[in-house]
Amino acid sequence: MEMRMYQRLWHGIDMTTLPAARIAPEKPVAAEFYAQFYEALAEGRGHIDPRWWESKREFGEIIQRDLITPWQQKHGRSPRILALGSGSAPVERVWHEHGHAVTFHDCQEASLAGMRKLYPTAEFLIGDIFKMTPEKKYDLVTLITIDYVMNRREFVEFLQRAARWLEPGGQIILYCASTLSLRQMAAELIKRALGRYRNGRQVFWGYWRTPGEFFKTANAAGLRVTEVYRVGATLQVTPAWMRRLPPWRSTHLVVTLE
Repeated sequence: MEMRMYQRLWHGIDMTTLPAARIAPEKPVAAEFYAQFYEALAEGRGHIDPRWWESKREFGEIIQRDLITPWQQKHGRSPRILALGSGSAPVERVWHEHGHAVTFHDCQEASLAGMRKLYPTAEFLIGDIFKMTPEKKYDLVTLITIDYVMNRREFVEFLQRAARWLEPGGQIILYCASTLSLRQMAAELIKRALGRYRNGRQVFWGYWRTPGEFFKTANAAGLRVTEVYRVGATLQVTPAWMRRLPPWRSTHLVVTLE
């Protein structure tokens, strides 16, 4: 199951004030919106809490330790990584610092401007993930909080494309921070019944998605879910009988696909 997700504030910026938020109210925010957001952030209209940066770095280290290092040990070499939708890359830059060949991607240039200054020799790829065709293939393709911008059909089409970018033995790593829990499902139904999202004070941000949706979309794309992890201080393997079930409270998931 998936449900529309709405939001107003992000890093202190009222997103309804961005011109792009009013262009296509029936579609999730896209490249032009993000460019305007990062420009507003650079102008000082918002502020990123240092604790947010630190939490992202910690998560980057968790992925490095629990997924990338085991892959490296299994294959005897450092993986080539395509980091899709990396934004300002608070998570993905950790892997670059560990010495991996990371290609940083986003749908527009503004978010990666800081990374280009910090790491001028790194590889960057700018473009619509539904249209671009990378010249290389990769061992790991990562999506850190990007699945939410796609509905089920778009997600299936995207995974079909991403699968063609993998080397043999490669893997897609998804990090979902918008898991649709039973509690969130109830909250969303109440908000809709009260007309909370009809007042123009929110932007259509993307989609909440239940864990079972990953199995449906992977199967439709010709892929298989190899593992589902709940995110804590480490990646905690979800028991097989719970992997498709919505949790009671919202939780962050990492899903691996092959």
